[in-house]
Amino acid sequence: MINRVPYLNAPIPSLSVLSLTRSLIVAWKKFKMKVSNLAVFFALFLVLSVANVSMAQTCNIYDLQPCLNAFTSGTFPSPLCCTRLKRQRPCLCQYKRNPSLRKYANSRNTRLILSRCGVPYPNC
Repeated sequence: MINRVPYLNAPIPSLSVLSLTRSLIVAWKKFKMKVSNLAVFFALFLVLSVANVSMAQTCNIYDLQPCLNAFTSGTFPSPLCCTRLKRQRPCLCQYKRNPSLRKYANSRNTRLILSRCGVPYPNC
């Protein structure tokens, strides 16, 4: 004779079925937690990769083209030149380390232009 729950008229599950059910519930909770952690990781990865790409796009020496006349002749920099220099400030150390740009980055005119634009000379 099978034991039945009187008000449901259903068989009482055995202990092994209950433990299996509990194990499945625990496994499902762990899986959901891993999936949510993985989703957070990928979201963070995407945000950081976009940030790195945008940072790489800002360090473009050609953005300083309005400053070319000021760098070569020592004339007073234009407002556009100063705006671009302020935007490129995080990149100045990178330009100083570049062998092809080093002579321009370390020149007297560069220091003069930076001071006229209110941009401190980088201490790399």
